[in-house]
Amino acid sequence: EFRRVLFRSYALDADTGGLVWKKKLEVGYLPAICEGLVVRGDTLYAGAGRGLSALNASDGSRFWKNEDFGQACGTV
Repeated sequence: EFRRVLFRSYALDADTGGLVWKKKLEVGYLPAICEGLVVRGDTLYAGAGRGLSALNASDGSRFWKNEDFGQACGTV
């Protein structure tokens, strides 16, 4: 049975703890995240479900999404 699974990513201000942005990514499979997130420069890489997304770390907009991975873990 397929269930819709959403992954939510939040960016917080390091000085104040206030919310900067939040983003929903539909992943479709569990585990939604099994290894955490990676940030390089202004890009946040999120291995979610069977895909990998690259988000703008400043505002949460998505640069790209790849769903061609065959594994459920180890995408980041």
